[in-house]
Amino acid sequence: MTEKNAVGNPPPVTQIVSEALSRLRFEQLPEAVVSQVKACILDTVGVMIRGSYTPPPRVVADYIKAQGGSPQASMITDGFKTTAFNAAYANGCAAHSIELDDGHLMAHNHPGAMVIPAALALAEKVGSSGKDLLTAVVAGYEIAIRLGTAINANKDGALYRRSFHPSAVTGSFASAAACSILLKLDAAKTAQALGIACLGPASTMGTFQRGAYAKHSFCGWPAAVGIMAAELAQAGYTGDDTVFEGPMGFCQAISDDYSLEVLHEGLGKRWRFLEIYRKRHAMCSHGHPIMDALLAIVQKNDLRPEDISAVNIISYEFVSKMNSVRP
Repeated sequence: MTEKNAVGNPPPVTQIVSEALSRLRFEQLPEAVVSQVKACILDTVGVMIRGSYTPPPRVVADYIKAQGGSPQASMITDGFKTTAFNAAYANGCAAHSIELDDGHLMAHNHPGAMVIPAALALAEKVGSSGKDLLTAVVAGYEIAIRLGTAINANKDGALYRRSFHPSAVTGSFASAAACSILLKLDAAKTAQALGIACLGPASTMGTFQRGAYAKHSFCGWPAAVGIMAAELAQAGYTGDDTVFEGPMGFCQAISDDYSLEVLHEGLGKRWRFLEIYRKRHAMCSHGHPIMDALLAIVQKNDLRPEDISAVNIISYEFVSKMNSVRP
């Protein structure tokens, strides 16, 4: 029986994933993966620092400062310390604010901006080792990539047809996976953390068209929820421990064409993490092919602005939808 849109008795995917995560150790990571995760953390922290000076994250930072909270972890803005939950939210917003966060083409999401703010905040709170931090970030990326790819199994961006933002609806699972590593949860509690993490809002793309600040929360909120989910699981709180494969679970609720196999196949052996991209342009990756083509034409023909009377672009439907307003 194929696992795609599995009916009857699908494999216990949440359990399989949780067991793989609970067994993951730094020593298992190949050299290429270790090199990649260090580069991703450096890249994301750089984006967070620059992003923290833009208006949307500043509003969030000022709001959190006004709330106070236990000084558990650092916000990138001004080094202010607050709860790990709040710090992850603020830093996740900053990481997503200047359109330079890394991503994965088939998952259609931005793992770094969802996972790294959560992992840094919780690692600071609990005093994790550097090796545990690196391992946790790799785990988070793996879940972000695999889950995003699994629910877009037909490869044409199923979530976009429903106007969902993939990072917002998948990110809490990814950050919960990373935080489960940092808290050293066993397989059973990791499964509970993943089940609790199914709290992401059905965040829609309308924020893009309106130029709304709330768009930046699409990575900040999942980062914070992942911390909460893992800590609640550690404390004995329970969630749906069949959250991925269950007949009323996440995959069937969010997608008409999903593949459970993608979620667990080769987890801990095949490193999907190595497939991520980093941006050349500070813009949504859907526009990058257009920008690259334009730059190539300009360079090849030594064009000047006065040489151009019009630019005609042919692209796919989602790009045209995103062009309806100039925020």
